[in-house]
Amino acid sequence: EAALSAQPNNRRVRLGLLDAYAVVQPPRWIDAERVISDAEKMPGYTPDPDLLQRRAAIAQAKGEPKKAIDAIKDALAVKKDDPGLEKTYVELLVKLNKNSDVINEVDRLEQAKQAGWWAFQARAVAKRNLGRKDDSIKDFEAALNAANADHNDDANTEIVRTMGDVMGPDEVIARIQGKAEKDDHWKIMVARLQQTKGDNESAVKTLQQVLAKDEQLVPADRESALRFGGTLFLIVNQPEESRKCYEKLLKMTPDDMTALNNIACLLAEQVQPPRPAEGLKYSQHAYDLMDKGGRKDAYVYDTHGWLLTLAGRVDDGIDTLRRANEIKSIPDAHYHLAMAYISKEFWDQALVELGTALDLIHEYERSKTQFDPTLKTKVENAQAKATMMQKTKKSTAAAAAGTNVP
Repeated sequence: EAALSAQPNNRRVRLGLLDAYAVVQPPRWIDAERVISDAEKMPGYTPDPDLLQRRAAIAQAKGEPKKAIDAIKDALAVKKDDPGLEKTYVELLVKLNKNSDVINEVDRLEQAKQAGWWAFQARAVAKRNLGRKDDSIKDFEAALNAANADHNDDANTEIVRTMGDVMGPDEVIARIQGKAEKDDHWKIMVARLQQTKGDNESAVKTLQQVLAKDEQLVPADRESALRFGGTLFLIVNQPEESRKCYEKLLKMTPDDMTALNNIACLLAEQVQPPRPAEGLKYSQHAYDLMDKGGRKDAYVYDTHGWLLTLAGRVDDGIDTLRRANEIKSIPDAHYHLAMAYISKEFWDQALVELGTALDLIHEYERSKTQFDPTLKTKVENAQAKATMMQKTKKSTAAAAAGTNVP
């Protein structure tokens, strides 16, 4: 607020303040609307798609669907065919149960070759809401194919979870079971649905049937099975099986940044004993690809910085982890940076990072954002250790100086 008052033309500060108003509890929607209105009244103002997108989010949160849709349409008028705005628009139509509008919009995007996995998923939900179950499953399949083509593990997880939510995993499994008995493509989907409903044992058995003959699968299905295996075997605490899946996957797609990042994380801590030096090779490859492509990914920086730290290159690790947090503040990167500081006995700096990590974890818990459930305990344990060591250091210094420290 102080920064915006001093620099009212600073767009980045204005957007940051709007985002801050959105995440406090309770959200400060009235203040946010005032900040947007103030911007619109400034001399020379032209419609700003980012401001309009935030206006839409505010209207949606306040239960004003027409205002939300109008704001997104205005944003698209300024920034036509922007994928992020299109995704927001389509997802908003889904939430408002405007099923026919969803189908028409996704049909248009598909014809223009601009439909991502999220568009097919949205159309699948709309068709299910209209009772067109078989057509819905076809669109969910198209969404999974698009996510696989993007090498997007998170999207695959979301699609199958959404499929289970809107149709029920048992109903979907029953509808595709006959196909799954003859076609491994559908068997992979069954395994994903079994995992979605919490039946990890059945999911592993189903996927193992596919992986037993993975070299005979068509490339797209082999990639899908290996990608899912990498995630599933970690969930059931079989890190070596996960590693094998990722190694096979990387032979197919050696520059797959998601797979490179995941196997690096796995080798850092999951396998026993950990093999950070080996994991560093994968994280370095992902880092180099990111750098070459001119991208900045906080998660890639975080993984690489943590591997550098674990491999004994602590100063390089600290520098890389700081850059991760500059790009995006995530609890894992703050925790890893704190652990790097602890290895150097920089207790004060470690406690600052651990405090930030814990604040972010609490925010994730409030917003029901997914995160590693073991991270909170790790942060709290590290915080207790750093606090004790900080006190010991102060007491030792005080004793050496001949003074008393409470």
